[in-house]
Amino acid sequence: MQPEPVDASSQRALLSVIELPIALGVAFATFVFFSLAGCRWAHCVDISGLPWYLGGALLGIVVAVAFWVKMMRLRDRFRPRLILDAIAILIGVAGYVLPQLWR
Repeated sequence: MQPEPVDASSQRALLSVIELPIALGVAFATFVFFSLAGCRWAHCVDISGLPWYLGGALLGIVVAVAFWVKMMRLRDRFRPRLILDAIAILIGVAGYVLPQLWR
């Protein structure tokens, strides 16, 4: 009995689902960087930082979607995906750690 052939599109989708948490980490890092940098520049007090936080959230979503689509279009090339995942994980970790050190 022969094994069933694996559909390439389902394999790509599975790899992309695995990379979804990485894309969310990049989105979080983008949000934190944009909002903190904007508030440092504009000296936010109370609700005056709201545009920076909303802009950071929107920019983070755009970056996450762009990253996820890029990873999906790499298809089954494992090495480039692995390198980009490693870079994205480092950016996500830096987005969490650096604000902790700035305070």
